[in-house]
Amino acid sequence: MPKPSQPVSSVTSAATPEVRVNHWFITLFRPIYWLFIHSFFKISMLGKENIPSSGPVLLVPTHRSRWDPVLMGDLTPRILRFMASQDEFVGTQGFCMKLFGAFPVNTGRPSPTTLKTCVSILKRGDLLVIFAEGTIFYYPPDNVHPLRPGAAWLALKVQNEMPGTSLKVVPVRVRYSVIRPKFRDGAQLQAYPAIDVSKYLDRPDKQAIADLTADIQAGMGDILNTSKEEMLKPVHELKPGGKRKSYGRV
Repeated sequence: MPKPSQPVSSVTSAATPEVRVNHWFITLFRPIYWLFIHSFFKISMLGKENIPSSGPVLLVPTHRSRWDPVLMGDLTPRILRFMASQDEFVGTQGFCMKLFGAFPVNTGRPSPTTLKTCVSILKRGDLLVIFAEGTIFYYPPDNVHPLRPGAAWLALKVQNEMPGTSLKVVPVRVRYSVIRPKFRDGAQLQAYPAIDVSKYLDRPDKQAIADLTADIQAGMGDILNTSKEEMLKPVHELKPGGKRKSYGRV
């Protein structure tokens, strides 16, 4: 992805790859999906009313488990498009991910093509999910890792190119009752009030990116956690017979 310091008004012109979503398949599969996630987890969804029912929306959730993208679909009836590591697009898993609106990204060095895809999704008035922390962090609930500025940069770029349309960014907190969730563990997603990106356009580019990033981050967590140990020490390092770390009920 271009550097966040690049002026947000710059426009990229080239053919944009489409993220094809099988609408009829998703419509038929949604009841099965709902039954599965609500049977597997003790799940609750809060703040659904904060996600606009139409228009361009950027959802920015915390990233605590590989389950996160799966659960996101229960927050809104709208069809999601989301980026996922290109390493995940293998075999049947990769085929299913594409069916449900995922598209690959090189997390180490996102390409201009990835940016064009994100811009195209939002300019069509669709909903895009970006995990702005960059990877999974096994943090307690309401902790957030310092965000990369790419999500704010993208939102401001798209808003600049659509002056007549209001782009909304919705921070989402993902909480689990244990550090590595399994069958019948608690899971909770909470969408926080939408941020109107157009309110940042009258600020200098760098200031707008910094301010929007800070506001998104504040919605994602109350405690700024810079530790990387949680990411590097998952539950499998527990001693034999040890219990999984519990965060209590969510």
